[in-house]
Amino acid sequence: MEARKNRVKRSALTAATMLAALGAGSAAAAPVPWGGHLYEYIPATNITWGGADSAATGLGAGWNLASINSAAENAFVISLITTTPTDRMHVWIGGTDSAAESTWTWTNGDLFIYTNWFGGEPNNSGDEDFLAYDFRGGTWAWNDVPNDVHGVYPSLVTVGGYIVENPVPVPAAVWLLASALLGVVGVARRRKT
Repeated sequence: MEARKNRVKRSALTAATMLAALGAGSAAAAPVPWGGHLYEYIPATNITWGGADSAATGLGAGWNLASINSAAENAFVISLITTTPTDRMHVWIGGTDSAAESTWTWTNGDLFIYTNWFGGEPNNSGDEDFLAYDFRGGTWAWNDVPNDVHGVYPSLVTVGGYIVENPVPVPAAVWLLASALLGVVGVARRRKT
């Protein structure tokens, strides 16, 4: 009986240690969970949209430039931008109309149902087929721009990086681990009585 109690205590300790490590790791990790997805702002000075898209998919299965599907998601993604913006700084997200002008799509296949364009945008001024957040007058909104927006407008625009997204349900994994830990602790308590 004593050996069984020790196994239960070790199991509870192992689960607690795993949960603590997972919690510590997720707090220190760069990707941030929201809405069942992971997001990360990746600083990359003056990267092109194509370069950002390649870097995003190069992160592994499921990673793409972010798609924005609601005002809440838009506000959350903007909150991830840690680089102090200068006027006309751009940050890439995964929208493009390069396949058919004025038909915007997300690179991850999501439907293009929400928009947050600056007034007068998209305007396709100079063959602008790629979507970026643009910081103007103290606010972030969307702008259609060329693939190498900094190269086209070097004295006007800088690119601060890009936002990536992966539909990995991290909160569910944490919930399952926490449930298992509570179950082990509950078994240990029942056996004490």
